[in-house]
Amino acid sequence: MASPVCPEGYTCTFKPPKAPYDGPWWETTWGIVIAGLVIVALAIVLLTIVNLRHQRQEVEGSRLERQREREHEETLAEQTTMQVDMAKGNPEMIRFLDDKRREDYRRR
Repeated sequence: MASPVCPEGYTCTFKPPKAPYDGPWWETTWGIVIAGLVIVALAIVLLTIVNLRHQRQEVEGSRLERQREREHEETLAEQTTMQVDMAKGNPEMIRFLDDKRREDYRRR
């Protein structure tokens, strides 16, 4: 390419055209911006996955808690039934079970 010619009496300022950048992508402004966006997106995805896993564990824990509570109540009901069956014909035992039922009712 030929250099520009200036007419006499004028001062020419010649600025050569900017050459395309051939360096690594992460050294450009847009490369840094895109890398930052990718890092933020990955952090959001990872935090979402961790949050979903935590929520699933909480749900599973509460389900197990309810199941244990239900099994405990069934066991107590079965024990009470066995005590009532054993108390047949024994007025003292029947009185004890009635008092126990009243006490349990008051607690609720």
